[in-house]
Amino acid sequence: MAYSKVAWSLIILLGSSDDASGFTTCRSASLTKQHDTRLHSTTAPDDVSTKNPLGGVDSFEEWFAANSSSGAQVNSIKHALFSSNSLRGLEFTSTKSSDLSKVAVVPRKLVLSAPFSDDEVEQEGGRSWDTNLSVKLWQECTKGKNSAYYGYCALLTRGANMEQKQTYPSTAPDALRHWTSTQKALLETTENGKKLLNVEQKQQEEWKQKYANLNASEKANMSFEDFQWAMEAVHSRAFRGDFGALDGGEGGPLRKIASLLLPLSALA
Repeated sequence: MAYSKVAWSLIILLGSSDDASGFTTCRSASLTKQHDTRLHSTTAPDDVSTKNPLGGVDSFEEWFAANSSSGAQVNSIKHALFSSNSLRGLEFTSTKSSDLSKVAVVPRKLVLSAPFSDDEVEQEGGRSWDTNLSVKLWQECTKGKNSAYYGYCALLTRGANMEQKQTYPSTAPDALRHWTSTQKALLETTENGKKLLNVEQKQQEEWKQKYANLNASEKANMSFEDFQWAMEAVHSRAFRGDFGALDGGEGGPLRKIASLLLPLSALA
């Protein structure tokens, strides 16, 4: 199996889990509009994310602390609310610049990953990396506390994965796919706006095709809406790069290019 030798990253969040662009090193494929203060996607009144902005934080912190013996640790940071308590993220609590080193350490056992190749035919199951990672993420989140990643899922779902199956709040609520028809109509007035709409439509078609290609068992436990939720989380929080011996253990000889959904983003 051949893998690309070019290492690069998509995104790792150290900020908000509501907005996939909070504290990022680069932008994802998801279309967001955080810089347009006039437009925001509508949120249902009973959306769990509006009821409890810090939902899932306690479960995450319990889970992360439980893995301290494996090397999980955080230093000089805490969860906090910003923008009139409407946006959650991380607050650096130290006044020393030296404390910026290793503010968080995530052991490999807490990393959800999927192999990556430039050639989709060569990838796991002949499917794209984001499909494989999204399916894995959804499967883990639906296990509740039985998942080895339950704390990470709790933060992504605002704690909804700890309850009976329900629709999880979007991890990218301001993505263009969540705009109303009236809001999207405003983009029709400019050429750049039309291009954005075309990209969003193309992405939706691609995601629907990827969902259609899932096997019967996967689709029986995952609706397209569930798949879209997972894809949004993956495209806004996954790293892609050469992370060393993913198959050979720490310090082992095997090296692969892999896409990783790091629990560090769950600190957001």
